[in-house]
Amino acid sequence: MEAVYFDTSTEEPVFITVKVGLIGSSLVFVPLADAVVSPKDVRVAVDKKLAKDAPSIESDGQLESAMEPAVF
Repeated sequence: MEAVYFDTSTEEPVFITVKVGLIGSSLVFVPLADAVVSPKDVRVAVDKKLAKDAPSIESDGQLESAMEPAVF
């Protein structure tokens, strides 16, 4: 897990970004709905393949506003 993204209207966490790829060069957005958080990890309710196919950004990039609908 790299970062947590919050809904600005509710201030609730909505997504996390997770490093993917052999060298972790990109970050995919994974929804936190039904996630289980423990001291050592976060388990999401999303299939691994679906998460890998999710919209992504470079590890040093930013989410462009045009990509926001695809993330949601």
